[in-house]
Amino acid sequence: MNTEDTMRKRFWDLAAERERILAMSAGARSQREALQTEIAQREKAMEPLNASIREIERPLYDIDQERAMLARALGGRTGPKSGA
Repeated sequence: MNTEDTMRKRFWDLAAERERILAMSAGARSQREALQTEIAQREKAMEPLNASIREIERPLYDIDQERAMLARALGGRTGPKSGA
């Protein structure tokens, strides 16, 4: 058998091995795809909740900025919480 014939045989042997491996992983791939679909559906369901949380928490940015400014002005010595 010449070199080209040997290479062709190896090519098709590898193709068969590739198909065998893919057949073994088919079940796991199917399960993964089902989970990906479920995750996408759950992420879609979370969108209104995320929007609601963003809207409710929008004032936190300004609060955090002002608290940081006050903490810097106080040199980090903010003291105990009032009423505590």
